[in-house]
Amino acid sequence: MFDTLYCIVFAPIPPTDRPTAGAYGTLDDRAAVTKKLNAKLKEVCIPYGIAVLDVFDLYADEQGSLPKNLGDGKCHIHVKYNAPVREALVDVIMENFPDFTFAQVDITPHALLASADA
Repeated sequence: MFDTLYCIVFAPIPPTDRPTAGAYGTLDDRAAVTKKLNAKLKEVCIPYGIAVLDVFDLYADEQGSLPKNLGDGKCHIHVKYNAPVREALVDVIMENFPDFTFAQVDITPHALLASADA
């Protein structure tokens, strides 16, 4: 179906103080571990041509956690606030896969960025 496979790993976002599936350690511990994991993902993936989409710093507060007002009440970024994710995704695609064209997936970068605004 596709001639080329483009791989992107979406690194974990900042932890919340309201885990829904259980959590181990303090919020500070979980934020530190998440940052280490994201760094390790880049270290392991990039040499193999696998891009990493890391939005941790775009969403982390001064404690390294996801602020309540940006979350969905659980452990995800609320859809109303995911524009930076979409923008970062377009940037990662364009920076890591110069031969990629958005026509391959029948979407333009502008349409991807505007998709959740409708």
